[in-house]
Amino acid sequence: MPEPVRLELTLTGVPVLENNVGKAEQGVIYVGIGTPHLVMALSSARSLKAHHPSLPVALVSDVDELQQLASARDMPVDVVIPSECDKDRNRRAKISVGQFSPFAKSLYLDADTHIAGRLDPLFALLDYCDIAFRVNPFGQSKAKGAHRIDESLQSDIAPHWNSGVFPFRDNERTETFFTSWLEAFDRRGLRYDQFALVDAILHGTAVVLPLDYRWNCPTNIYLGHRRTADIRVVHYASSPTRKQLVRLDREAKIVAEHLGSSRSSIMEEMMDDRFKARIQSNIAHHLAELVGWARSRRRTSRSR
Repeated sequence: MPEPVRLELTLTGVPVLENNVGKAEQGVIYVGIGTPHLVMALSSARSLKAHHPSLPVALVSDVDELQQLASARDMPVDVVIPSECDKDRNRRAKISVGQFSPFAKSLYLDADTHIAGRLDPLFALLDYCDIAFRVNPFGQSKAKGAHRIDESLQSDIAPHWNSGVFPFRDNERTETFFTSWLEAFDRRGLRYDQFALVDAILHGTAVVLPLDYRWNCPTNIYLGHRRTADIRVVHYASSPTRKQLVRLDREAKIVAEHLGSSRSSIMEEMMDDRFKARIQSNIAHHLAELVGWARSRRRTSRSR
């Protein structure tokens, strides 16, 4: 693997390669702000390298020891991009990913993803569009109440897209697209970026194509899918499977060794209140299903 290329970048700056070789043809970019998200991004990148060992991976992070960490032989990162962004502004870093990427064709992946197959078609798709997102089957429900997209369209009626996985080209249309997305995000002042994404897609000139669940699959859909071999990207978000928790714990151990910190402290920080609540909710749901099944079995046996 080649030595990592070092970039210097701020949220308002443009990345400049130290050797001035220009942009690589294609690659994957992650944003890992804060140690927990850095661990998740590295875990995802490691799963990516299992299927694409030679595909360059860039990582944007605010972790001080980022370059030292990425230089280690066991790290699945080729390009490191130090950022001054903190965890409270991590979505701004994500929306600004067009500035960060050193690739002509980029694939952005959320840190909370696991790669389960080859992703070549996502890059091939960019021969026909500027950017692509998975379309949500239902309206947006993450914020209470309806938010107007414009005078005639409310957000609960408008189509919505998930921004956890998106390939994009480096051109003027996507540059304008990311600028519009960020301006809408700041104007709306909401925690989530999907509402602003609707603004950017509906009012922009970028050619946007849809992705399906094969390229961005939530855990619940993945676990219930009859043909899991078709799924290339699992987006576990706040619902990691047991296997994924094991992967994260293993990655936390590697990072802790390089940073001189504790694996348990990293995992505890990762398992914040929302993460714990979601896992506990999933456990309670499965227990309720199990209890219901057991009661049904007893009623059936009694009726016999």
